[in-house]
Amino acid sequence: MNRSGRPRVRSASKWLQQLNRGLQQWWNQQEQRRLKRVHECLEGRWREDEKRELRRQRRHWHRRQRRERRKRQQQTVWDSFKSCLQRNEPILVLVGVIIAVAALVFTLGEIREQRTLREATLVEFREQRKLREATFVEFEAQRLTREASLVGMASERLDAARTLSKDGSLVRAGQIPLLEQIVGIGTSLEGINASKVTLAKATLTNAIFTDADFTGADLYNADLTGAILVGTVLHDANLRDANLRDADLRDADLRDADLTNAILTNADLTGATLTDAVLQGVYLKNSVLTSAVLTEADLSASYLEGATLRDTGLSGADLTGAVLTDAVLQGANLTSALLYGTLLTRADLTDAVLQGANLTSALLHETVLTRADLTDAVLQGANLTSALLHGTVLTRADLTETDLQLAEGLSQERLDSACGTSSPHNLPDGRRWRSSPCTAQISEILP
Repeated sequence: MNRSGRPRVRSASKWLQQLNRGLQQWWNQQEQRRLKRVHECLEGRWREDEKRELRRQRRHWHRRQRRERRKRQQQTVWDSFKSCLQRNEPILVLVGVIIAVAALVFTLGEIREQRTLREATLVEFREQRKLREATFVEFEAQRLTREASLVGMASERLDAARTLSKDGSLVRAGQIPLLEQIVGIGTSLEGINASKVTLAKATLTNAIFTDADFTGADLYNADLTGAILVGTVLHDANLRDANLRDADLRDADLRDADLTNAILTNADLTGATLTDAVLQGVYLKNSVLTSAVLTEADLSASYLEGATLRDTGLSGADLTGAVLTDAVLQGANLTSALLYGTLLTRADLTDAVLQGANLTSALLHETVLTRADLTDAVLQGANLTSALLHGTVLTRADLTETDLQLAEGLSQERLDSACGTSSPHNLPDGRRWRSSPCTAQISEILP
């Protein structure tokens, strides 16, 4: 209403128009905002889908990378280093590197020390062999001297021996003060009873003592080259430094005999019994001991190069430092034998039984161990390079730091049956060490 009382029609109309325009603008603004929100929402969903796809591709890429990385990685000390690097833990990485370097240095030191020890052992064996060869040459010279001095009396002694040997109680009857007064080169005293007789340094070359009894006899430094002692009883006899080269000792009884430093080159001891005999430093090159019994015998530092010990009983024998290069031990029984540092290069141990044997630091280069039984054997630090292990039984065998470089015939199954505190060296291609430490105590059988 104006002052005159008339309604303001135009003013109201304008006001309604302005209100209508204002409402229209507000509606347009709201519509634009709504459309903008819808557009933004649609655009955001697209971006989310794109981001989700990118994340999925990234996860797939990382998963593929991890899978490939796991394939390349091996179960070694380096796994810990990589895990530490992935977790960004430089302290653990540094500690791991220090531990790895220390372990590597320690391992290299142990290998170098063992190699030095083996080389020193080989040098010592060579020196002992040279000393024995020099002693043998000296002994040969002495023997030739004795033969030259006694050749004039040989015929008289031989005739007297043949006459008196008919009496089996030759020594007991006291017919002569000493048997060595009549025996000599080529003496034939078959079946004689000469127990506890003294024949030290006697010359008995080519003598015939078949089925004779020399129980407790003193044959120290005696010359029995080519002697025939088939079935002879030499129980508890003293044969130290005796020369039995080319002697025939088949089925002889040498129980508890002392053959220290004796020479038995090319001797035939087939079927002989040497239980508890002492054969330290004995020279048995190319000798034959087929089916002989050497149970608990002492063969330490003995020389058996090229010897034949087929089906020989050596259970509990001491072969520490012995030389068995090119020896034949097919079917031999070496149960619980002590072969510490023994040289078995190119030896044939086919079908041999070495259950519980101690072969610590033994040299078995190119040795044939086909079908050999090494159950519970100790081969710590042994050298089996180029050895033949076809069918070899290694159940609970201790292969700690054993060198298996170029070894043939070793299957993964037989390797898994072995044990050891550490892995053998130079495993054949395709073979892995998965065995556990040995539970048996070996300190009792170490020398």
